[in-house]
Amino acid sequence: MSSMNYIENERSEGFPTFHPEERSPALSKERAGRSDEGSVKRMHYLMDTFLSIEVFHSDENIAKQTVEMAFREAIRIENILSRFREGSEVYRVNKHSFDKPQIISEELTRLVSNCIRFSQKTSGAFDITVAPLIELWANAAKKNLFPPQNEISSLLQNTGYENIILDSGSSMIAFAKPLLRIDFGAVGKGYALDRMTEILKENKIEKARLDFGGHLYYMDSQ
Repeated sequence: MSSMNYIENERSEGFPTFHPEERSPALSKERAGRSDEGSVKRMHYLMDTFLSIEVFHSDENIAKQTVEMAFREAIRIENILSRFREGSEVYRVNKHSFDKPQIISEELTRLVSNCIRFSQKTSGAFDITVAPLIELWANAAKKNLFPPQNEISSLLQNTGYENIILDSGSSMIAFAKPLLRIDFGAVGKGYALDRMTEILKENKIEKARLDFGGHLYYMDSQ
């Protein structure tokens, strides 16, 4: 189960490949239940970490195509959730939502809604509005210092999930605080894993291993 569940080699064109294709030898019946099964494995750098996908299938072409589809889905999600990429949906939301309500996709609406609900359940222990604090501590760490307490206090006044104004019906989002920013680092990889495994299952893949920066998912129908 990936982290979003509980809150609700050939070089691929366009992908920087960091791991050579691996085609493992046929697995024994004792290990895999199918004597002609092999695997195709790829690794790419996404969301500031490595994503590794290994698919087991008797048809190598099917395995390659499905791995490619899974990577494309991960890239699509990164292009929505990244707060650093200027073209991403979250970048636009962070930049403009205090000044003017933003129309967002149904997918991002669901994600924000789920995160708000989980924040409510945890009394704010989980909160996607901590991006300004993350940046403050990251900049201080580069100088081997602690952030000034007055800066921490100031940013705390500009965070809090209750300051996200979300209209799920119209897919509109606004921020009630000028410095509020959202960050999906705590759930983005888990959500991407959920979506990738859905794609693998839709394409009749029964056995696979996914590792997204330490977030692991194993599929095996045996």
